[in-house]
Amino acid sequence: MKHVGIRAVGLPLMLALMSACAPEEQVGAPTTRAGQPLNPAETAARIAAINAAATLGNQAVVQEQFTALHSDMMKSMRLQDVTRRVDPEAARSIVLQMQGVRGAAWVDTQNLLVRVSGPELKSYATLNEICSRLDPLGDTLGVTVNLQDVTATTGDAVNTLTRNCQLMPGEQAFAEMPRKMDVIDPELRAQHARNAANARSGNVKSQNDYSKGDQAAIDAIPEM
Repeated sequence: MKHVGIRAVGLPLMLALMSACAPEEQVGAPTTRAGQPLNPAETAARIAAINAAATLGNQAVVQEQFTALHSDMMKSMRLQDVTRRVDPEAARSIVLQMQGVRGAAWVDTQNLLVRVSGPELKSYATLNEICSRLDPLGDTLGVTVNLQDVTATTGDAVNTLTRNCQLMPGEQAFAEMPRKMDVIDPELRAQHARNAANARSGNVKSQNDYSKGDQAAIDAIPEM
């Protein structure tokens, strides 16, 4: 087996180590978070273990630590471990056993649609619980959970809560294509709500509120 020492780790790892910083707590944050800089203490410990084992000729430990270091780097770059894909049917079976879950189905190889019975269950807490239960099945960086409330009756309530199991809301894994789960884009729905609120309050734009381009377009409309 080829010997691996500190030189095999390379300059890119050392630069990543120097730029590492502690992640901040944020709303909607996953329990296990990918896409973060390498942990300085853990990385230094792995490098030290690789060097010590290489010096002693213990290639089993060298390979073990190098594999773990490689896994850390993959997670930092948001790269899914394709050798540890989550089994879709096993995942669906686990989710269906959760209290309050009405249904679960895979939309594609990445997106898991879960329908829950109540607005209180359409939350990041539920999403994190789902991801935690799926974690033993493989690398959940390859899973994006989409929560929908089956009891929803209003426009805002029917919006889907979406997040990758290991990333912040709005983030995607490397090469992952974002998929819209709502028929009407939530931003379009929000804009409509703002327009309706402005109309009810009499907050209508005056001529001075329009941009030059908008005003030019309005002026170009022929009189009837």
